[in-house]
Amino acid sequence: MALPVVRGCCRLSALLRLNRIFATERLNLIQSHKLKCPTSTARLSVTLFRPYSSDREPQRQRQKVVVVGIPNPFIWFRTKIYYFLIRAYFDKDFTIEEFTEGAKQGEPLLYCRLNCQVPLLGMYLNGQSDLRPDFRLTRTTITRLVNHLKTANHQGWSQDIEVLVFLFWLASGTAYRVVARAFDMPQSTVHDVIHRVANQILQMRSRIIRFPSLEELPQVVAGFQLLAGSAAFSNVVGSIDGCHIRIKPLSENAQCYFNRKLFYSIQMQAVCNHLGLFIDLFVGYPGSVHDSRVLKIAPCTSTASTPKWTRPPW
Repeated sequence: MALPVVRGCCRLSALLRLNRIFATERLNLIQSHKLKCPTSTARLSVTLFRPYSSDREPQRQRQKVVVVGIPNPFIWFRTKIYYFLIRAYFDKDFTIEEFTEGAKQGEPLLYCRLNCQVPLLGMYLNGQSDLRPDFRLTRTTITRLVNHLKTANHQGWSQDIEVLVFLFWLASGTAYRVVARAFDMPQSTVHDVIHRVANQILQMRSRIIRFPSLEELPQVVAGFQLLAGSAAFSNVVGSIDGCHIRIKPLSENAQCYFNRKLFYSIQMQAVCNHLGLFIDLFVGYPGSVHDSRVLKIAPCTSTASTPKWTRPPW
């Protein structure tokens, strides 16, 4: 249906061009022979074609049309509102260029406000409440963890809030929905915070959890000997134990995770020094695997990853 319309438009434009050519030739003929044409003829010759703006003013410079693209219309509209409020209430001479330049050079936009009415945050901010019932760690330990994980962020809150969210999730073992209600945060934000802090802790694992070097072994041995009060512990470098972490197994090979305590789990083996600091962790084997096998496979028992020391004489 669109084809006849296009053909009609082409014919109409062709007719207009022909009329314009004939009218131009007639005017040139009249001017060359200096004929005096009647007024009606002159009117007829003028009305035969439609004049164009380019013919009237050939020397005028053509103006270019500039199309300005706005990446985000909401940000543009918000910026205009901020500029209007600043100009209306504070500075009459304030310009939009100064506002835009200051926004680019300033700090990131603060899009949240700390709600001190939340009970968990109020306990932490008062500096006196015991945090162990809710976070399983003392205030001193939480402060040290925050200092280790302190990085430049752009979320609008400090690093300690993210650490508190992560620790509360670990201590309670609950869903993201419950943590979001406890801290008055969106559930998606809680998800991002927990994964971000977990990745930061995994990156610093090799610096914190490590086996003592040969230079540090005498100090560790002396510490265990002092704790036991006996020379029999003169060659002890660590205290080892294991536990079962309860899980929800997959339908495939679920029986491999069923342990002797009659629930599904994975094995975790940990070694700590005389100060109670972890020096080795080994996690991942199914709950049905015996503890002796986990100890045999663990990296702490291989001679390549641990320093050698002499056996006791007995």
